[in-house]
Formats: sequence, C-alpha cells, structure tokens
Amino acid sequence: MITLDCSLVLNSPPSAEPDRSHYAAHYLQSQETKILGLRFDDVLLQQLEQIYAGAIAFACEVVEHVIRPAGRVIDFELSVDETEETTSAEAHYYIANELRRAGVEINSLAPRFVGEFQKAVDYMGNLEELKAELHRHAQIADVFGYKLSLHSASEKFSTFPNLVRETRGRCHVKTSGTSWLEAVECIAKADPALYRDMHKKALKYLKKAKKSYVVSCDPACIPALESLLDGELPLLLEMTQSDSRQLMHITYGYILADEGLKKRIYAFMEAHRALYEAEALDLYRRHLELLR
Repeated sequence: MITLDCSLVLNSPPSAEPDRSHYAAHYLQSQETKILGLRFDDVLLQQLEQIYAGAIAFACEVVEHVIRPAGRVIDFELSVDETEETTSAEAHYYIANELRRAGVEINSLAPRFVGEFQKAVDYMGNLEELKAELHRHAQIADVFGYKLSLHSASEKFSTFPNLVRETRGRCHVKTSGTSWLEAVECIAKADPALYRDMHKKALKYLKKAKKSYVVSCDPACIPALESLLDGELPLLLEMTQSDSRQLMHITYGYILADEGLKKRIYAFMEAHRALYEAEALDLYRRHLELLR
C-alpha cells in the first residue's frame, strides 16, 4: 500500500496553463453533480484548481513513474487531510473527477474532515456534523468506486459507528501511530529506566515535533518524571492522559533517531514480544469491535 500525502503540493501553481474547456460539461452542467447535490460555479472551480492542481499532477507523476512500472497490484491511496481547511464535498468530487479524467485509479481517498483528529486521543468535534459530512463524502467515494479513508484514526472510537454506517463498511482506518504507543506502554510497565530516558528525549524535542502536527499537547500538564514512582509510569499512557500520550506519540521519530535508545527499544521488543502482542491484540480488538 502507498499513501500519497499531498500536503506539500497543495496550493502549488500548475506547471502549464490549465485547460478549462471541460468545466462546463463535467461540472456546471453535469447530471452526476446535480444528483449528488453539488454546486459548482466558475469562481469555485478556479479556486479548486488553484488548491488541488499540484496534488493531481503529483498523483499522475507517481502513477506513471512508480505504480505502473512496479508490475504488481498496489493499493494506492491519496491523502489531502493534512490541511487546516475542511475538504468540501465539491473539492472531493473535483479531485476524484480530475483523477478519473487523467486515468488515475485510487483505492481510497482521505479528505480533511470537520473537527479535530488529533494524535493519540478521541475525536474532538460535533459528531452529528461529522456524520453528515461522512454521508456526503461516502456518496462521492461510491460514485468513483473507492474507499473513504479516515486518517489519524487511532482511538477515534466515537467516530467508528457512524463511519461504518455511512460507508457501509467500505472504509480505511489508519491506526499506525497507536501501535507505537502500545510499545511505549509496554516499556513503561516492564523497563521503567528505558521509559524515563525516552520521555526525557521526547520533552527535549516536543517543540520541534509540534511543528509537524496539530496537537493540544501542553508539557505543563504532564507530571514531572521525578514525582512518579516506577509503577505509576504506565498511567501516563492511559486515554485520559492526552498530553503525555501526545508527547510520546509525535516525538517517535526523534526517539528512534537516537541510536542508543533505538537499540535498547529493539532489544526490549525482542525480549518482550509476548507482552507487546497481548497489548496490541487488545488494542485492535477495541477498534474492530466498533468497526463491525
């Protein structure tokens, strides 16, 4: 599977003068857009072109130079979720339609939904508003034949029932970050000294890490390590401890860039495989029970 993150090419100017001759037939007078209840006009189309033309060109380039030459089936996902603005239904349709016109097939698309999908915590926002958005985006995904993707979906338990209902199970839930936190929790339980060193490294690089993520993590709300007994360290990874969970989530790259810590973490995981597998099994059970 390849997820193409288009955040760095959004709002990129097109490399050539855009051909807008198809806009009338494919958007302004399209029966498909009318059935979906989408409203396009010339101004909106030019705005969408300005925002997404670079992402569409990027996807075409990756398909031409990576996907097709691979010589095997690749699950190709497009992500436009790392933005500050919510992806409108019109924007979603525009992206999908332009990809279809370019002959690019995707297996899933990740829009930026309403509310906040912050790392390591549950959804922050109005669930009814999200449900309505999921319904509209799922309709568009159905028209183009791909899955609707929910990124930063780890622990977004409150969103899963609506996601499954609105997509009828045709969805992708991205949860990779939470697997790391399960490993960190295991370390906190079985090797307090290692956890303390990881925590210190995380605090050192938190300011840098926050530049890459939208999180509410406040280091002032995280208990000082010196105030905690070894047996209390796993409490920092509980769902109610959002600040410390986000701290350890978003700094994983800096922690693993430390060769000494990396070797100790890998050695721990090898020696405590059964502990981690039990924690991971419970984690995915909790996710999958809500995604039935």
